[in-house]
Amino acid sequence: MTDGYGNQRGLSVVELMVALLLASFLAMGMVYIFTSNSDTFRLNEASARVQESGRMAVDILGRAVRNAGYWGCMTPPSDQDCPGGGDGDNPFSCMLNDGGFNWDEFFSSLSGDNNVGATNTFGAVEGSDVIQFGGVQSNALLTTTAQTPNNSSTIFTGTNPTGVVEEGEILIINNCESADIFQATDVQNNAVVANTGNSTTPGNDTSTQSDYDPGASLMRPSRNAYYIRADGNGNRSLVFDPMDLHDDGTGTVGDFSGAEDLVSNVWGFQVQFGRDTTGNDQVDTWSDPNTLAEADEALSVRYSVLVRSSSEDVVEEPQSYCYPGWLDCESNNSLRTTAGDNHLYRVYTSVSTLRNRVGG
Repeated sequence: MTDGYGNQRGLSVVELMVALLLASFLAMGMVYIFTSNSDTFRLNEASARVQESGRMAVDILGRAVRNAGYWGCMTPPSDQDCPGGGDGDNPFSCMLNDGGFNWDEFFSSLSGDNNVGATNTFGAVEGSDVIQFGGVQSNALLTTTAQTPNNSSTIFTGTNPTGVVEEGEILIINNCESADIFQATDVQNNAVVANTGNSTTPGNDTSTQSDYDPGASLMRPSRNAYYIRADGNGNRSLVFDPMDLHDDGTGTVGDFSGAEDLVSNVWGFQVQFGRDTTGNDQVDTWSDPNTLAEADEALSVRYSVLVRSSSEDVVEEPQSYCYPGWLDCESNNSLRTTAGDNHLYRVYTSVSTLRNRVGG
């Protein structure tokens, strides 16, 4: 007689081993799917961030190029001297003392530096380019409300210029027939004063060249640089850096020392000028930024930015990319660059016209 204890209860060792094996396969499949989805998500996220940075950089640079050289309704000549002008050939006058400063470049619409060295004055990344734009910051700061006689040192603004204009600022008065560049030596409650002499640096050498009727515009000239720089952690950004004019004790100097980060993870920056060398108002050659004379021939600018993902190990193996974007890598594959890491890289290249030179 049997008592039933001989019947099997539970699972055998073989069945347990089979179940564990199946569970392992299932777990491995889930891990593989999770890892694959995670890698895809990281790649998509990195790609989205890179695209965002690329679009922002191209948009900012394009707007700066298009607005370059806006000086109101009159434009300084390409060889503006200080003091100088104010005659029949050049109604754009500079009242300023020379002061040992390169006013010609300050009042130029466009200039650049190609493949800067490690000790460049901007603090830009070695081997990258720097581009500078000149013009007025905006529309008129103030509008004259009374006649400003010829050879006058007082420009009546009607409204109180305090808080809008500061003593020592370089300004331009413009009535679309004549223009004067001067330094404000005093700011009163209804006028800006531009005395001659050395009460400020560089100071004014001459007085206004023309009678300015009510309605003349008072504008503030500026010069801004764009380039990429690295921070203490090795990250790179596209920056905006306005020139600061001041007296260093020996004369007037213009420093680029107020850089502000605009777009992060911009790893490379190259520019070229589309120049009209024949005077037919068409671009006939592209060249790297070199001399101011060549920049004066530019009708357009093309710029290429290399953007890198902030996280590494996004791609399985180092990428190969064509940078700057105007290289013909299709015909010559040796022009391509291979990255030294597993970051994601993208190249964004665009062309913009200096509309203040082409009239559109």
